Amino acid sequence: MHKNIPAIFLVGMFFFSAYAQAESLRLATSLFEKTEWALCRRECKRALLAETPPTERFELLGAMTAVRLGTNPDEASKPFQSILAENRDPQISAIAAYELGRLQWQLDHPEAAFDSFALSFQTTTNKQLFLRSSCSLFLLFKDHSELKKGKEGLISQINTSRDQWHGTLFAECAKPDPKKDQPSAPNWIIRFYRSQISPAIGSRCNLEPSCSEYFHQANCKHGTKSIPMIADRLVREPGINHRKENPVIMESGQIRYHDPIENHDFWMKK
Repeated sequence: MHKNIPAIFLVGMFFFSAYAQAESLRLATSLFEKTEWALCRRECKRALLAETPPTERFELLGAMTAVRLGTNPDEASKPFQSILAENRDPQISAIAAYELGRLQWQLDHPEAAFDSFALSFQTTTNKQLFLRSSCSLFLLFKDHSELKKGKEGLISQINTSRDQWHGTLFAECAKPDPKKDQPSAPNWIIRFYRSQISPAIGSRCNLEPSCSEYFHQANCKHGTKSIPMIADRLVREPGINHRKENPVIMESGQIRYHDPIENHDFWMKK
């Protein structure tokens, strides 16, 4: 499930206009958002070799991209551990801790995953990361009730955000399952759209997730059934935009309207 976590809530934290070399960082984060993992990793490596600041953000983005490229979890954990040991930026540490926690959970190290999620939960100032950290802790406790002992105060803090968790968030924060990262049908249509068409026409979708991301998630979850699902989404899109229900404010400030696949695949047999 690591690959399916929406990139927007993570990449939005990387834009800081104070850096003269922001264009390189903007390019890397744009590639990350478009799930162009190999190109993003290459750009991060290039920037690090050139010592382009802010190096700590290129290091983090490169580590996150390596995870999504399928790097062995043990190896993928090391850069995040290094970032946490050396970095002094609390927001970078919060993201690194969250990513590390998911890898540790995948490796069946619940105690270590708890420590990482708790660090992210207690230090981040980003609302989306706060919600994901709290939801991940809740689900981790559910699988490993022994971790609750002596954590009453933390559990009470976690429960204060439960009314903001939604079905999509639960799916995104569930224990990572590498098998679910691979779509059951070729994803070349999405890659072609994101690499060749989207840059030319710009972002035109006002729904969250975007239509290409909706198709990607549906493809990963339902395979070829994603084709009628995206066709249905495109037919429904004008009506959703007109009603303006369930607004979501993105990191960029854009307002989109929440329309997850979970609202439309409930009829399928699991």
